[in-house]
Amino acid sequence: RLSVDIDVENWRDRSASANSALSAWRTRIWSGETPGVVAVEIQSQINATASGVALERVRVSVDPTPVDIGGGQALRFRIEGSSVDGAGFAKLVGALSTFERALILDELTMKYSKVGRAFFDMSGVAPIALAATGGDDDVVLGGDRRGNDGAREAAAPAIGGRRR
Repeated sequence: RLSVDIDVENWRDRSASANSALSAWRTRIWSGETPGVVAVEIQSQINATASGVALERVRVSVDPTPVDIGGGQALRFRIEGSSVDGAGFAKLVGALSTFERALILDELTMKYSKVGRAFFDMSGVAPIALAATGGDDDVVLGGDRRGNDGAREAAAPAIGGRRR
């Protein structure tokens, strides 16, 4: 007969710790009604941050097409620009790291010119969650929230049809 001694309290502590970490992570995920809305929010916050540090020719782009990462979704972003000596870049990275919502850098290129100007190009992902809406006037194409195929046109009365 095989006997396994399980420390139940230890596993409860581990479970509580994991749940706490998951809750903390969820507060760092960008959210909105659509990927486009989330992309605009990410881009505007990065632009606002970049304008507060000594950078020149900053260009921020966020692709509104979600990519799958680690069981979730994210939007890819890219930030390009230059600074006189690289200090502005360091300030930008420091400011981005303190965002309430997560930005995960996965690529960075930095070049210095002969006159000391620093050019940078960085990209990464921002984890997202789309806010679920449940109103009767939602129009969901390509399948409804119950997993049914086809389109549900609940907003038909607004365009002269009748509601199913």
